[in-house]
Amino acid sequence: MLEKPIYRYKAFGLNLYSEIKIPELNTSEGEEDVRIQLGRVPRDIKDVLEESDQYQLSRRAFAFDIEGVAKYYITDGKEIVVELYSEADLERVTVYLLGTAMGVLLIQRNRIALHGSAVSVGQKALIITGDCGAGKTSLCSAFRKNGYGFLADDISAIAMDSDHQPFVHPAFPQQRLCTDTALEMGYNLQSLKLASMEENKYIVKLEEDFIEEKRALAVIVEIQIGHLDEVVLEELRGIKKVKQIEKNIYCGPLYENIGFTNDYYQALLLMAKHVDYYSVFRPQKGFTVDEQLRQIISKLSGDDIG
Repeated sequence: MLEKPIYRYKAFGLNLYSEIKIPELNTSEGEEDVRIQLGRVPRDIKDVLEESDQYQLSRRAFAFDIEGVAKYYITDGKEIVVELYSEADLERVTVYLLGTAMGVLLIQRNRIALHGSAVSVGQKALIITGDCGAGKTSLCSAFRKNGYGFLADDISAIAMDSDHQPFVHPAFPQQRLCTDTALEMGYNLQSLKLASMEENKYIVKLEEDFIEEKRALAVIVEIQIGHLDEVVLEELRGIKKVKQIEKNIYCGPLYENIGFTNDYYQALLLMAKHVDYYSVFRPQKGFTVDEQLRQIISKLSGDDIG
């Protein structure tokens, strides 16, 4: 019997050994951290704490089913089993693999992952987070347009070093842009590939802008849409900062009822201690990305960052 090929990749600070080809990722020569394999997903997982028609969640495992795409089973932060539907489009399989499956796996490993983009400012990292539609990708693109390096698009994975300093690990050199942002950045839409699951979103390859080394996390910026006429930048401190970070954890809502582990909360508190957190309130209407960028850069310059 022929052995299945194993592809070796790196993303989110992890070395992924995969039976599924994932063109988005850069290759790795490092020792295996996570195994991604094709196989059968169990019908029921042990010690279920939360479940619905689409997923089951326990402390050690998470299983979810995307009809017509694949079933996924993530265990102990070390393994992802993927069971394909016969009609599955592999591009869509990869979207959920690098999204929900990876988000839960990072939680299982007690690694903080925020729903947002990350850029390199000098030798430090800045994460842009916020609700869907707030404008995370547009602001990230504005940073890139002004010469700042790119680390991550949708999941910003953070790990602590031995001195409890948080670092953002690079994801992969690709970004999804909505039509307006792509045009604002000067792209010819006919030269871009449409994202498989999202109308009016395009895939942009960013090999030249991509930073392949981890960066110390200095700042988190959360974009919020407010009932105001101009951009306002506000710093959060103390428990407010911690609560806002927790609110923006990727796949965090899955754990709303069962809560995170003590080790995870400890990592969250340590991270919050070392980073500055700003809320950027923008008007509902009008293009204010340039002003958002100006205020953020001005603040960072005053803090000797960037």
